[in-house]
Amino acid sequence: MNDITHQKNFHLVRTSMYLLLIFIFMLGFFERFAPAAFAADLMSEFKISGSTLGTITAVYFITYTALQIPAGILSDRFGPRKIVGTGAIIAGLGSLLFSVSPTLSLIGLGRFLVGLGGATVFIGIMKFNTQWFHKRNYGMISGITLLLGNLGAAISAGPLAVILDYFTWRNTFGTTGTISIVLGIIIVLYVKNEPSEAGFTVHYKDSDKQSYKANQEKWYLELYKVTVNKHIWPIFVASIGTNATFYAFAGLWGIPLLTDSFALSNNEASLYTTLGLTAYGLASVMIGWWSDKVGLRKPFVIASSFLAAFGWLGLIIFPWQPGWSGLFLYLIIGLAAAQMVVSFAAVKELVPTHVAGMALALVNTGVFLAVSLIQPLFGWILDISSNDVFIDGMRYYTFENYRYGLWFSFIISLTGLVASLFVKETYCGEKNLKSQRSQGLSHPID
Repeated sequence: MNDITHQKNFHLVRTSMYLLLIFIFMLGFFERFAPAAFAADLMSEFKISGSTLGTITAVYFITYTALQIPAGILSDRFGPRKIVGTGAIIAGLGSLLFSVSPTLSLIGLGRFLVGLGGATVFIGIMKFNTQWFHKRNYGMISGITLLLGNLGAAISAGPLAVILDYFTWRNTFGTTGTISIVLGIIIVLYVKNEPSEAGFTVHYKDSDKQSYKANQEKWYLELYKVTVNKHIWPIFVASIGTNATFYAFAGLWGIPLLTDSFALSNNEASLYTTLGLTAYGLASVMIGWWSDKVGLRKPFVIASSFLAAFGWLGLIIFPWQPGWSGLFLYLIIGLAAAQMVVSFAAVKELVPTHVAGMALALVNTGVFLAVSLIQPLFGWILDISSNDVFIDGMRYYTFENYRYGLWFSFIISLTGLVASLFVKETYCGEKNLKSQRSQGLSHPID
């Protein structure tokens, strides 16, 4: 087989596997953010308060968080094929249970299973990217990955609100659960962990092979080295300030704020979170490409952290209303969340390749642990500031109640901004790449 044919086959195989993983990634984003579109339905059907609703939806994030580091270890140890495929099947079963649950306890169990399965998907696909794409394109491919994943999130907002005019949330989750199970089976049967498993030649450093073997035998030592790496922790905190605040808001409270405070319909309010999620996805590609192009990470982390703090403060103190001013502020916090692309790229460049899954999982753990705390705490803040006002059996919240929760988000984002100032510049790993090229060890296929 000549080099041109070999390269075409490589791109075809890589693209087909990548798309399979992306489809399940999109479903995960959909299931993560969908409760915001039918929050009122859940509160009405089960007669629950904001704090209770926040706790139920946070079950997903708590489970997802608890399993991030184990998922990173499993990803480094077994590769993305098994953990993503199995995770997709488990998440699908959770969605099916969620769709038919008659009680809050079973609703919570369904969300637990969705979080259990979904915990493996993001780390698995990022690990796949480290094995199948050249490191000089990692920022851009990470951005594309988040953009495509965010299509699922965008569908969970405005489009889902329209779908719910014709189908129930139970029908919707029953369908997504079935699709997830089918995709999981296909991934287990078809996806390869690295190019060599598919018959493509890739050069690895001998030291990398030895380190990978050591990691298989003593993963806990490698995990320790990752956790004591002082350069990872500023990124950890900065990512919470941009991403955790946005995920918690877009995933639950962003729509109710508008329906409760400004009497918007569910469909109208969902347009705001749709815009924020779309901005997040599109900006993820742009910031990844731009960061790769200029060869820097830190300025983008700082700029997006500042943007997040500005957006949250704007929602609190600016005299905004539904319309352009409100859309602009939702857009700002969505744009800021695109920082995650650069943060993950920087983390990958701060650790050896064979423990990249663990390092990525550590930062992702911080983000989703924060989300699992922010959502119920935001609801608790609403409850204690509402003076127990009820209308038609449901607790009534005003914009002033929501403002207290927004202050909470702003403080977190401000803390992230301070942490971003201490992020170590990695120069996109270019120094290491030049060293590899001088030894003839660069990736033969881009």
